[in-house]
Amino acid sequence: MPGAFEMPQLAKKLALTGKYDAVVAAALVVDGGIYRHDFVAGAVVTGLMQAGMDTGVPVFSVSLTPHNYQETELLTGFYREHFVKKGAEAAHAVAQMLAVEGRLARLDQADAA
Repeated sequence: MPGAFEMPQLAKKLALTGKYDAVVAAALVVDGGIYRHDFVAGAVVTGLMQAGMDTGVPVFSVSLTPHNYQETELLTGFYREHFVKKGAEAAHAVAQMLAVEGRLARLDQADAA
């Protein structure tokens, strides 16, 4: 199953379809003891930013990186609620970005006229 590290590639492929005005990627990157999760999280965010730059489609990250995650009911519930909050924030950021892009497009059209 693909994980967080593969999100930038998938985000880029989705953006290149031309079907989406923006892409939001979500992940929970935990310290698995084998690698540094901060390295993975940094690479994911950098890759998502690059996907947006390469395609011109805004790409947003909702990636959480807890230092000490244990699969307990309390922590799972906390992160589930946090993802909902971050997802709403990402949706708001998408709306803002698309509004700015719309204003820029209208400026370009006015300059061309």
